[in-house]
Amino acid sequence: MALSDDSAYGRLAEKIDLHPLRAPKTPALLEILRRLFTPEEAALALNLSFHAEEADVIAARAGVSVEHANAMLGGMLAKGGVRVDPSPSGQPGYALVHAVGGHPPGIFEALAYSFISAPVPADVPVAEAVRDPAARETRRNEMSAWHVELNELWRRYFAEGLLAAYGDTSDGKTQEHRVLAVESALPEDAGIEPWERVSTYVEAAKLILLNPCTCRTSNAANEASGCTAPLNTCLAFSYADVPPGLPKQIGFSRVLSKEEAYEVIRVAEEEGLVHTVPNMTGLPGYFCNCCNTCCALLSIYKVSDVVGSPAPSNFIATVQDAACTACGLCAEVCPIDAVRVTGGLAAVNEARCQGCGLCVTRCEPATLSLRPREKRIVPPATYEELLAKMARERGRPLPGP
Repeated sequence: MALSDDSAYGRLAEKIDLHPLRAPKTPALLEILRRLFTPEEAALALNLSFHAEEADVIAARAGVSVEHANAMLGGMLAKGGVRVDPSPSGQPGYALVHAVGGHPPGIFEALAYSFISAPVPADVPVAEAVRDPAARETRRNEMSAWHVELNELWRRYFAEGLLAAYGDTSDGKTQEHRVLAVESALPEDAGIEPWERVSTYVEAAKLILLNPCTCRTSNAANEASGCTAPLNTCLAFSYADVPPGLPKQIGFSRVLSKEEAYEVIRVAEEEGLVHTVPNMTGLPGYFCNCCNTCCALLSIYKVSDVVGSPAPSNFIATVQDAACTACGLCAEVCPIDAVRVTGGLAAVNEARCQGCGLCVTRCEPATLSLRPREKRIVPPATYEELLAKMARERGRPLPGP
């Protein structure tokens, strides 16, 4: 039976859309919420904030007993619809989860990791772990029918909703993710900031983990996608001191040395994957290597002329015509069709180029290079400042209950 807009699901979708990381209400999103929340859970979720609050506060607001609220919140937590964070008092509290992306991750990312049990291989060289040929079949076999159905709904939602959410980026609004250019392609003496180099994050990290990509993992059961990019490509960073003698595995993650992290980055560049990080100058908790088939943002370029999400780097590709041999390798690797060979020369669509630098790595005669953009953008310092800026620009402050 179709859900009406005035149902608890419809109101919950509208509330989730108030988050700066938007989630426009569409039929697919309503179906996702219907599978994640019972009607009673959805009604309780309407009393949650995106900021953590203790169960007794939520129970009082919803007019239910603390015991009843705790039982429902536990069920919602197991399905990824809510998360546990410290409340203002320091005690554990529950918060409503946004839809996609961000830090902490959204409902989509929580679902993608919820069914993983087999770890990223730790007993082979890291390049082999990244390119593990059995990874897709492994993840496919780990999915229940419920996961497969939900992941298909998420693919529908990316087509229905995210284009609406990110489709108009010509107004210059701040984006949640940004492209990080291939470091070897960066121009010398261009005033490059530490936050524009991946090596800054690797060198600062005290713990580096290799994880499966959430987007490609969720798409593993979709054999029609045609994606051949490796799954085990995403890095997680921690900058806190860690005890000595860490195991090679933590959960399904593989613990990496700095040298192994650089090897993951090298393999990702060989595979034509785009480096993206949270759009801030501070140290990020994660580092994505994105393909244009499964990534919720880059895949938009396949169906739209949208530019700007994720935010481009502060560099742009440029061609020295005299040296170009029209080999086409640059156009082949460009994930968003910003480089094309026409009239015997490579040409860059500067309005579309995101400055990832992959084309530069393929250009043997060094015809292509990155140059600084005329307008340099400095992101917010922290993720909290990033969300606050996005909220102000979009007129949608983080809502309370």
